[in-house]
Amino acid sequence: MVDGSARRRVAWLGFWLVATLVAGLLIQGRRGLAGPSTLSPRSDGWILARSYLEARGRDVQTIATPLDRRLHDTARSGETWVLGFPFQRAALTFDPTVLRDHLQAGGSVLLAYSNGRHPGRAEARTLSEFGPGEPWELVASSLRPTEWMRTRRAPEQLVPKFEGEALRVRSLRWFPNFPPETEVLYHTASGEPVVGRWRVGAGTILAMPAELLSNGRLGTAPGPSWLETLATTLPEPWVFDEYHHGLVDPALAREQVREGVGLDALLLQIGLVYLAFVWAWSRRMGPAWRQRSTRAASADDFLLGLGEQHHRLGHHAAAAELLLERAALLDPRVEIDDSLRARAVAADAGELVTLCNELEGSFV
Repeated sequence: MVDGSARRRVAWLGFWLVATLVAGLLIQGRRGLAGPSTLSPRSDGWILARSYLEARGRDVQTIATPLDRRLHDTARSGETWVLGFPFQRAALTFDPTVLRDHLQAGGSVLLAYSNGRHPGRAEARTLSEFGPGEPWELVASSLRPTEWMRTRRAPEQLVPKFEGEALRVRSLRWFPNFPPETEVLYHTASGEPVVGRWRVGAGTILAMPAELLSNGRLGTAPGPSWLETLATTLPEPWVFDEYHHGLVDPALAREQVREGVGLDALLLQIGLVYLAFVWAWSRRMGPAWRQRSTRAASADDFLLGLGEQHHRLGHHAAAAELLLERAALLDPRVEIDDSLRARAVAADAGELVTLCNELEGSFV
């Protein structure tokens, strides 16, 4: 008779693995449409910005390959690269020096930073490439829950440095540290610079919150006027980086698949080892045994267990002395002499059984 607990554990383990895999795929699918992407129709997406620029006759392009491949074409050195953070893919391998090379060649970069709890790895490396010292700093928040909730829900007013309408974004959680030569265009009510531009080589970089070009902000004023200001300030064409938001050129995808054969083989081997482990764990270990059936409210089981406990603790002498005492109380005619008492004091398991048999004969 085999215990099925191991098989049940394996079944539950397999269920949770499949559930985790499905949840990961669903989350990855949702992430593919999130963020500042010109293919995303969500409130934080940029599809409305691209549609607006195309409707105004602006030269708008999207790239589905790494930026270093775009850099090799010198005829495109005067274009504006538009990067929206956070990235959805290839964030670990992103090298921000390609942006500096593009700027040195006379290009422009529109750097739209995120408003998360802190910058992502690729975003932090990019800010470090162009910012002085610590590239960003957190916004000090109140420790009082009510005050913290009020400041988090209240929109942030971005005040123009010169002329123009005030812009609005969600309450900022951190500020980028701009270089000293930055021309500040917008700042918060407390004076923190939020939108600014500065020269890098022969090019220009303009940094701003990514939310200013989101679908949610462009749907109301003064979002369109700010986008029109950017379109007249930064040179065309505008090249939106969609490679880091999940859009991959088919030819590049085929190359990555060919390069990833070794990794696929390694993952396959790990999967086979895991399946072998699960198969071995689910099998019976050693010979089968018949489990002892338990009976509820059984006096026999209770007494046997109690006797085993006393036997393990060596209570034979105490039990023999108590046996003689109770026998004398039960029948005064039973003679308990000194020899019986001496035997009881030094009794072991066998002597206890012998005394029980002798006293049983005395009652007959």
